[in-house]
Amino acid sequence: MAKLTKDTLIRKVKEIAEENNSNFLTRDQFLQESGLSVYSIYSLFPNGWDEITQLAGLQQSPLRAKARIKSDNELFSEYHRIFMEIGKIPSIYQFEARSDFSWKSYVRRFGSKKEILRAYKAWIKANNLSFPKIGATRKKKTGENKKHQRVLKVSLANQESFVNEIRLKEIKEIKSNLYDPKRLIKLCEELNSNFADGNYISTAVLTRAILDHIPPIFNCQNFEDVIASHGGRSFKELMHRLQETSRKISDYHLHSHIQRKEILPNKTQVNFSNEIDVLLSEVVRKLK
Repeated sequence: MAKLTKDTLIRKVKEIAEENNSNFLTRDQFLQESGLSVYSIYSLFPNGWDEITQLAGLQQSPLRAKARIKSDNELFSEYHRIFMEIGKIPSIYQFEARSDFSWKSYVRRFGSKKEILRAYKAWIKANNLSFPKIGATRKKKTGENKKHQRVLKVSLANQESFVNEIRLKEIKEIKSNLYDPKRLIKLCEELNSNFADGNYISTAVLTRAILDHIPPIFNCQNFEDVIASHGGRSFKELMHRLQETSRKISDYHLHSHIQRKEILPNKTQVNFSNEIDVLLSEVVRKLK
């Protein structure tokens, strides 16, 4: 594939708009039909989709025209302000405690926290921002710029996926006349998003939802039947652990009454990503 430039991206936007016989195009629609990533947009156009549609001569969508919706540049400027204020990637709670902007605005616009950080990183690069500008009340320290770049790099690296991205891509490529994988794909995407954002109760519940969802692919009524009738000894042992341990953990968090003192789950407690990958590899094999 030829190197993507500003001109080729604008031409692609115009082509897809023409194919849809429309004078406006949403960012999500463009990404879906072009196969490009959010990162590719912000690495070339720091002001994001608004700038691209303007250069392509497209109109705003009717929904955006009715209301004052914050631009991508405004959203990232605010995010960057808070990042510089606290000296690290803010958690959702840290962000909303310091901003009038809603975190949901970022999720609706860019997707999961991992995708938000990727777009933010591209915006920083495109705007040639300097990290030492933390505020008039702070002293500038030698090497502060490199320090904050390391913080961003580490934060991006830590946004690991629960469902392997390559495995998820394989599921998305499935063309089956027997089963529609659309709901399974959505469960996997939400599992990745919640795991990356530290929503570990939701992670446990979504893991259980996948176990309840896939048995018909193996001609079974429930996951116990999948374990009993499919695969060899190693597969059965892995699936037995997934069934027994992950289900008990999800049951515990779903059905526990409020207590005087609570201990919330952590990443280690809910991480069954290895077992889920083995299971999903069999799903791909069965449906391809």
